[in-house]
Amino acid sequence: MENQRIRLTKRLLKDALIDILQGEAFGEVTISEICGRAGINRTTFYKYYADQSALYYDIEADLLRLLSESLGEGRDGESALTGLMYTLRENRKLAAVMLGGNIDEHLPEKIFSLPEIVSQIREKSRRECPRFDELYFFICHGGYELVRRWVNGGFTESPEEMSDLFEYITVRLMG
Repeated sequence: MENQRIRLTKRLLKDALIDILQGEAFGEVTISEICGRAGINRTTFYKYYADQSALYYDIEADLLRLLSESLGEGRDGESALTGLMYTLRENRKLAAVMLGGNIDEHLPEKIFSLPEIVSQIREKSRRECPRFDELYFFICHGGYELVRRWVNGGFTESPEEMSDLFEYITVRLMG
């Protein structure tokens, strides 16, 4: 269990990287830059993270945990996909950085393999699909790009509209 000081230090480092990634490519970010933005020295950074990638993946884990928790809670009668869209919109800065940079090529599968999402997509499949794994991979990556475009475009459609579009595409492919 982490104490409050450790959590605060990690939060400062995460916030610093998120702020930096709003205007800079991940490959250009230095540990000195992160530490300077966070007001933390390099020794402290290395106490918690081996490098920038380790910090990035810790932020990614936070996003996935946030998405998973929000899907588990759910709003009144909303689908898991709608809940996912609401959570991304409510965490705009984090969503824009994490989905905008394509740093982790496996992020689409990580997001779309959350149990609630898988269950909803399987539910939309009206018939037995012999190539479900391949179609699911296609849906994950296509859906991710759809969501990424929505995030990068400033969330112009409502979460319900995005969820409906995703469901429509899914049903057309698997229904």
